[in-house]
Amino acid sequence: NANNTQDGGETDLSGVTVNLLDGAGTPTGKSGTTDSKGNVSFTGLTPGDYQIQVVAPTGTTVAEATNVLTKNTLSSGDAKNAVEGVFTPATFSAHVYTDKNANNTQDGGETDLSGVTVNLLDGKGTPTGKSGTTDSKGNVSFTGLTPGDYQIQVVAPTGTTVAEATNVLTKNTLSSGDAKNAVEGVFTPATFSAHVYTDKNANNTQDGGETDLSGVTVNLLDGAGTPTGKSGTTDSKGNVSFTGLTPGDYQIQVVAPTGTTVAEATNVLTKNTLSSGDAKNAVEGVFTPATFTAHVYTDKNANNAQDGGETDLSGVTVNLLDGKGTPTGKSGTTDSKGNVSF
Repeated sequence: NANNTQDGGETDLSGVTVNLLDGAGTPTGKSGTTDSKGNVSFTGLTPGDYQIQVVAPTGTTVAEATNVLTKNTLSSGDAKNAVEGVFTPATFSAHVYTDKNANNTQDGGETDLSGVTVNLLDGKGTPTGKSGTTDSKGNVSFTGLTPGDYQIQVVAPTGTTVAEATNVLTKNTLSSGDAKNAVEGVFTPATFSAHVYTDKNANNTQDGGETDLSGVTVNLLDGAGTPTGKSGTTDSKGNVSFTGLTPGDYQIQVVAPTGTTVAEATNVLTKNTLSSGDAKNAVEGVFTPATFTAHVYTDKNANNAQDGGETDLSGVTVNLLDGKGTPTGKSGTTDSKGNVSF
């Protein structure tokens, strides 16, 4: 842990070369290697000035250096000691990607994010002064770290929201040689909009002259059709938008105005999967049902007008045909006043 003390569990290093130098730092020709307990001794020395030089193992860094490369004067019978503690520098890496479906996992097709700024903080969240940007694979690494407590801070790109944050802004203790990793997945919030209009001719298309409908309530449901709690009303242009959505499955529910019937219903009450940054739209066209009434009477004088005393005819069959004269399947009989309505 690079605290300049050999704590419990910190191992002795054997096989490390140690040289004995004179007081001026010149090799004396005496050299040895540490035993299984990390010790080596130079005995039978003539009183005088000496220094200990430890050849730190490749890839390690010195933490404690007590009496190492320091002149020590040895008198008759003296026994002095030098101590060196070494560590292998640690590494803390970060990976940033686009979590299109916000499921906290980088799935196939979800891209790595390059150029994202990542800062290294200490265990208390204070900047260490080390910063970097992710490469083409979404990675950045802080190497050569002294063991201790660290945090990773990712500066999420403007307009994105964090989904996965593994080891991000979380204290991690790095020991000698440790290599830890932080992962952040981000997404751009999605939008689901709706447009409502009067489909006068019920042809499922908003033609010229067909008006937008304002003040219509529109609800946002989840993929299973359960209300999300998000609701709005259409504006003067017949539009309403639900923004800032977490990627996932959604449905649009339009509360059609009282007395109207739905003609067009594009993406209405249909599950839509919104990914990161998606903008989808639903359209509903409604109409007020029309009425076609027939009246039958006895035109006694055949003057094409029902004059006083000319009776209404009940029980007369009346059929409704389409514009081409084809039966629609709707039929009725006149009532006591000679009327029938479709």
